[in-house]
Amino acid sequence: MQAAPLLIGSWQNNTGDGWTDSSDVSITNAANMPVKYEFETGVVAGYAQSLGLHETGFGTVRLKINLTTLGGAVAAFTNGNKMQFTFSCPPDTGAGAGYMQLVQFQYNSPGSGFQQISSAWANSFSATGDTGNNSGGQPIFYFYASSPARSQVVTWDYSSVKSNIMSAGISYLQLTFVFQTGGGAPTNVLMNNVQLLGSSAVPDGTIIVDDFVPAGVSPANPANYDRYQSTNVYSSGQITNVYGNWFGSAFSSLSWDSATDLNNNPSSGSLKVDLNWNNGTQFVVWDQGSVNNFFALNINALQYTNFQCDVKFAPGSASDAGNFGQPIFGHLRFGDRTSSYGQDWFGAVDIAATNTGWVHVSIPLNAITDQNLTNINGLLFNIDKNFYNLNLTGTSTFWIDNIKFVGATTAVIIPPPILAIEKARPALRIFAGSTANIYDREGLATTDGNQSW
Repeated sequence: MQAAPLLIGSWQNNTGDGWTDSSDVSITNAANMPVKYEFETGVVAGYAQSLGLHETGFGTVRLKINLTTLGGAVAAFTNGNKMQFTFSCPPDTGAGAGYMQLVQFQYNSPGSGFQQISSAWANSFSATGDTGNNSGGQPIFYFYASSPARSQVVTWDYSSVKSNIMSAGISYLQLTFVFQTGGGAPTNVLMNNVQLLGSSAVPDGTIIVDDFVPAGVSPANPANYDRYQSTNVYSSGQITNVYGNWFGSAFSSLSWDSATDLNNNPSSGSLKVDLNWNNGTQFVVWDQGSVNNFFALNINALQYTNFQCDVKFAPGSASDAGNFGQPIFGHLRFGDRTSSYGQDWFGAVDIAATNTGWVHVSIPLNAITDQNLTNINGLLFNIDKNFYNLNLTGTSTFWIDNIKFVGATTAVIIPPPILAIEKARPALRIFAGSTANIYDREGLATTDGNQSW
């Protein structure tokens, strides 16, 4: 599985997260805040709070971090090759003209010395989101009358300069953002979610169906992902383009919950499902992949040995013992929507009503005995309270995270049986007894009576 990103700048808790100005003075220092930097709330979709830089020209306010001052940051930088951040702007403030851009990006280490990127952005920078004004990979926003707030997720791929940066050890590793505004543009540059994307690619024997990381966080090995955040922004409510209730009136709603993640990663989240058992006996949530594409996954489980995910129920969720023997939140089943629009339930988990923490689910798969698994069209999640005769009443809430298939991608080939006629060997066969007389006897002796056995 891909290593979790290391968040080095979130600015959600009214601290500077270790970031400084170009003179290495904390951005929260009274000399800097709120004159040069300010925490702004509700200005970027998906983030409760953002860091605003009051840039009035060319690099008058610079945002800097020394990775050696943050625990684990140097290791994350060393093991990975990408850094990512969200760069946003507010709506037009009335001037109806102007621009805002990342004009330079600087890095400095003992090996590389001071270096800055101010051209040839496409060599190492890419972005997703509102990128229509970008030029050759350089992040830019242009302003016009009534232009809206916009945002883009920018990725710096430092793989081509990594060896140079690390060539003389890393007693310091400084990264600096330099912005420019002009022509009447707003002066508050907005920053969020600076993170080092971590080390390894998804192992070849794993496919991540969904880890509920927001749009723009690119996987290290896209070939091993089958997810849809690139076109469906979960933080904007578009998770319902991917997941929905197929049938069953116990279903109330589902959403992307950025506050609940297995690893407490503030840049990730999970699928939240709300139920009301007073309205029905079951639900079937369907991962259909994308709107009107009901055969989206197309996963062949011959390549995988296990289905895995993580599940958590909220305290107070409906529970009952039925004939199971102890109270549980329900018999949570996982399955495949078959090509004939049926349900193939390949496994389930019974979570005790006393357990409201994360539970790791691992279900063995055998696509030889269950041929529906040779083409998994769409994943299903279900609780039917009639299973175990459960008397579920009231409401339930649960979360699912890190949906994946695990196993070797190289198929194990079992040699076919070989049939052949064995060559006859010279031998003596004795047929003793008969059906006519059960006292029949046969004997074997040498022709020379002087010999013995």
